[in-house]
Amino acid sequence: MKDLNKYSINLNVFVKSYPKQLPVNVEGIDSNTASWEDPVWYIKDIQTGVQHRYIFLKAAKGINRVAKDSAIRKPADIESEILCQPYGYLLKIYALEVQPSSIVNNSKQLRVTKAAQILTKAEELGGINNIPLVFWNCIDGSNIFWDFCEKHKLLSGAQRPIHADRERGADATFTRSQKHLKMTSESMIYALGDIFTKVFYDVDKDGNLNSGGGINIPDALTITAALLGLASPNRLNGEIPLLPNQQLKVIQPKNGNEVYYLDWPGSKGYQDNQNHILKALVPQVKKAINFFYKYLAPERHFIRYLKNMNQTWKSIMNGLEVEKERMENLDFHLPPNLFTVAYALGFYPVTYEIEILNSRDEICPNNSAKGWSWGLPRYCSKRKRRLKRADMVTRKSIGRVHPDDLVLNLTGQSGKTLYSIQKLLMCDIFNKSFSERLNLPLIATIKDVQKSVVRIIKETIPTFPLSHTDTEIGLDLESALFCISPGKHNFGSSKGMAGSPLSIFSLSKVKTHFVTRLNPGKKQQNCNLFYKYGFGNQKLRLHSLRHFANTQAEKGGIPINVIATWSGRKSINQTLEYIHTSDKEKADRLVATLDLNDAKKDIRVITTEELRTKHFLPASLTETGVCAQELAVTPCNHINDFLSGCLGCESACYVSGDESAINVLEHDLRFQVVRLNRLRHSKESFFSQANKNWLVKHSQGVSLLEQLIVILKEHKRGQLVSISSDRRYFFITDLDTKHVEEKRLALPAEKELLKGLEVYSEDGKAIPDSMKSLITKFGLEN
Repeated sequence: MKDLNKYSINLNVFVKSYPKQLPVNVEGIDSNTASWEDPVWYIKDIQTGVQHRYIFLKAAKGINRVAKDSAIRKPADIESEILCQPYGYLLKIYALEVQPSSIVNNSKQLRVTKAAQILTKAEELGGINNIPLVFWNCIDGSNIFWDFCEKHKLLSGAQRPIHADRERGADATFTRSQKHLKMTSESMIYALGDIFTKVFYDVDKDGNLNSGGGINIPDALTITAALLGLASPNRLNGEIPLLPNQQLKVIQPKNGNEVYYLDWPGSKGYQDNQNHILKALVPQVKKAINFFYKYLAPERHFIRYLKNMNQTWKSIMNGLEVEKERMENLDFHLPPNLFTVAYALGFYPVTYEIEILNSRDEICPNNSAKGWSWGLPRYCSKRKRRLKRADMVTRKSIGRVHPDDLVLNLTGQSGKTLYSIQKLLMCDIFNKSFSERLNLPLIATIKDVQKSVVRIIKETIPTFPLSHTDTEIGLDLESALFCISPGKHNFGSSKGMAGSPLSIFSLSKVKTHFVTRLNPGKKQQNCNLFYKYGFGNQKLRLHSLRHFANTQAEKGGIPINVIATWSGRKSINQTLEYIHTSDKEKADRLVATLDLNDAKKDIRVITTEELRTKHFLPASLTETGVCAQELAVTPCNHINDFLSGCLGCESACYVSGDESAINVLEHDLRFQVVRLNRLRHSKESFFSQANKNWLVKHSQGVSLLEQLIVILKEHKRGQLVSISSDRRYFFITDLDTKHVEEKRLALPAEKELLKGLEVYSEDGKAIPDSMKSLITKFGLEN
C-alpha cells in the first residue's frame, strides 16, 4: 500500500504541476477553443498545417470506441467512457508530449491509443504501478509509454516491457539518424557502477581477494568488460578478449600528473599499444585488471604445460607457488601429467580423490545392458571372506595418479562412480555423445584419457595455443589476461569438455559470454546481468559505450584529434560519427568559451587562436557570430541561398546585441524579401514545381531569419543564440545564469505559402515570356 500511495502522489503532483495553458495549435470539436475536459482534441501539425484528431476515451484491445464527433459532443452522453482523473489528464499530457517526436502523425496517434489502453487498466486496478508486466507485454509498443511513466516516477520501473524500441513509421529514419539511441544512458552507467561494487566487494584496491571472501568470475568478467569500455573507448567486442596479461601500468612525467595505460593491441592497429586509461576510473580498472592478472595465473600455466607436455615441474610452475595443503598430495620426483599438473594448479579441490582399477582382470566385458561385470570370484580364500568392490580398486588423490593407472569409460549413473572417467575429468554431464568423442575403450589408462582430452582441447581451438576473436589478430592463450577455465569457475557446461575444469575458453567464447550477459537475446533473459542485480531486463550494446566515452570526452573539451587517437582510429573524420552532443549542450558549452562581459570590447571578442589554445574548442569566428564546427577536420559544406551563408547551419551561433551581425542579417532579409516578392508577383503565370519548391523552402528560411533578428535585438546583450538541427527551436543561453531557454520556431506551412501565389492566367497554362522567343525559333508558334 505504501508503494501505491507513493506513485499515486507522484501522479497527482505531476498532473497539477503541468502547465494548464494549451498550445495554440490545439482545438476542440468544431474549431472551438480546446479545454482539458474535452474528449477530443484536434492538434495542428506546425510543419504541415494539417490537423490530426485525438480521442481521449477509455480503450481496450480489440474493442472499438465511439468515433464520430456527433456522438461525443456532449460529455454527459459518454460519461461512462471517459477516464477518471488524474488518468484523463495524464493521457492528454502524454498526447502533447509526443508531438515533438520525429515520427509520422499516425504513429503519434497510435502511441496515445496504446496509452489509453494502459490507463484504462490502471483505473481498473487502482494505479499504474499495479498493472502486471504480462499486461504491458500484451500491448505492442507499451514500452514507450512505460518509459514516459518511469521518467516521471509514476511506476517503480523494476521490469520494463519486452518490446522492440525501433519505430517503423516513415519518419523513423530521422530519429535513428540522430544516433541518440547509440548512446548509453546515464542511468545504465550508474547501474554498471553499482554492479561492479557488488561483484568486487571482496577484492582490495590492489586486486587481491580478501581472506575468506569470494567472487563470481562470470559476473566479474562481464562487468570488467563494461568497465574497460568506459575507461578506454575501444572496439570492445573484438579487443577486450585480446588484452594481454598485465597489471595496470603508470608513467610519472617530470612535469604533470601520472598517466595510466594498458598495453593493448587494437583490432585495426595503433601506432603503439600503450592505450590511455581514464584517470577517474583508474581505481576500478586497477582492481579488476590486477585481480585477473593474479587470479587466472593457474590457467596460463596450464596452457604452458599443454604447449609442451615434456616440461619439468620447475618449468611449468615457474613464477607460481603451489598451495601448501596440496604439497603432500604431489610427488615432484615423478614426471608431471595432465591431471597432476591440473591438481597442482588448483583445478581440483584439495581433497579430491578417484579410484583406479587394481588390474584389467577386475572387469569382464559382456553382452548385458551394462556391458561389463566384476571379474573376480565372490569369495577369496586368501582373505577368507567375500570380496567387495573396494578390494578391486585403490583410492588415491588426483595429484598422485600415474599414466598407467586404469579407469572405466562409463556413462549415465555408472559414470558418477569414483573409478569412472567422468570422475577423473570432474564433468557435470558425461553422456554417450561425449563418450564417443573421447573415443576410448571400456578400460582406459590415464595416459589414454590424457591424449583424448588434449585432442579435444585442440579441436575446440584449432589454432591452439593461438586464439582469435573476429579479426585475424590472435593471441597466445598463455599470454591472455582472460585465460579462463569455464568449468573451474562455474560458467556452466561448455561445448567440448562437458563442464570439466580441464577445458579452456577460446577468446571468441570469452567475447560471447560478456556480450550475452549484457545484451541477451529473447531466449537468454535468465542470464541478464542487470536483472540479476536488480536493474530489470535492461540491455547494453558494448559498442554504445564507445559512443558514450567519445561524447563525454568531447564535452570535457578534449580535442577531436586526441579523441581519435585515444579511440584507436586512423581517421579523425570517423570520430565525428561517435560524438552525439545535443544542440542544447553545444549552446551551453559555448558559454564557457566566450568572455562577453567586458563592455569596452566588441561583442565578438574571442579570437580563433584563443579558442583553440585555451579552450580546445572547435570554433571559428564568422561574419555573423561563431562557427562551432571543427573546420580543420570537416570543412564547411553548408550551402544555402542567402547572403549570410551560415544561416540554417546547426553549427552556427549568434550573440544577441551584436550590431554588426544584425546589420548583415537585416540587409540579407531585405534582399530576400525582394526576391520572394518578385516571384509571387511575377507576370508570368507558369510556375514550375521547382519554382514552387524554392518558394516554400526560401519563405521558411526568410521567416527563420526574421525571427532570429527579433531575438538578437530584443534579448539581453551577450546571450548566445543557436538553431536546432531540425529548425524547430532557438536555444538562447543566458551568460549570467547559464540557463538555456528553448524558444519554438513558427515557420509557415507549405500549404499556406502555395495559396499565396498570384496566378494571372485564366487557364493556368500560359507560356512564360522568357520562353516565347525560344519556341518561335523552333517554329512552334500557333
